[in-house]
Amino acid sequence: MKIIYSFHIYRYEDISIVDCVSARCLIFNYCELTQIIFIRFNLHSTPKEIDYPDFLIDLKIYRDRIRSALANHLYYLKVTADGEEFYKIGVTGRTVPERIIEINSDLNSHFRTVEIEILDTWLHRGNLERYFIYKYERYLYRIGTHSEYFKFDEKLSKSVLRELRRIEVKDLSSVECDLLNRLPSQVECEIEAVERSQQRRQAIKVGMERAKQWGGHVGRPSGSRTTDDDFLAKPSSVTILDALARGLSIRATAVAVGVSPATVQKVKAASSEKDTQ
Repeated sequence: MKIIYSFHIYRYEDISIVDCVSARCLIFNYCELTQIIFIRFNLHSTPKEIDYPDFLIDLKIYRDRIRSALANHLYYLKVTADGEEFYKIGVTGRTVPERIIEINSDLNSHFRTVEIEILDTWLHRGNLERYFIYKYERYLYRIGTHSEYFKFDEKLSKSVLRELRRIEVKDLSSVECDLLNRLPSQVECEIEAVERSQQRRQAIKVGMERAKQWGGHVGRPSGSRTTDDDFLAKPSSVTILDALARGLSIRATAVAVGVSPATVQKVKAASSEKDTQ
């Protein structure tokens, strides 16, 4: 299985190649999650010509995919229907007992008696369902229009359960909790700030061009002066100084705040000059 993540002008491929047929579930899960963690969006090092709206859409699609995996829980069921035994591996965003009610309803139209036993469940492991469908494809057992069941013998069913129980309990990180609660990431906030800044600069540019066409004055009133204290007290200057204090470079600060690198240098110089007075 080749995992490919593509985001506008970025294409992360060949970062994870996992043979689902031979790989154990534990190894597959580790590899996939490791690569998911590996993918990071470094906004500060992106080229100037990046299309931020498309980049933001790609990022949100990616986050929705990860959110779906975390919001769903994996379950492994043993079904006995009219004396016949088979198994079901699936995911649900609700409780497993709630899901079993639906499964019972589906099977009752094909069997007279149905008993379902929960062998085990794994919270926030929705990423593993496709692994099992791919790895055990030849054991898939179709019942009517439903094809999510498996016809395992007793030995194989126990082997699958042992493999699943090697998976560690999923403890959500603070980033994953924010993701599940649909809180925007830092990168999303930065991109949206850049978009607002670009829109503001475009509006100012249009306004200045119109003023020139009508013969109006463009810029500060003649003879006006802005002191360093006034300049450094501006909200944008305060934000710039805060970013610099956090260790961001001049370019990174410019991108995060939505100003030009020259403006950041000007604020930095004014602050340094004031400190030496």
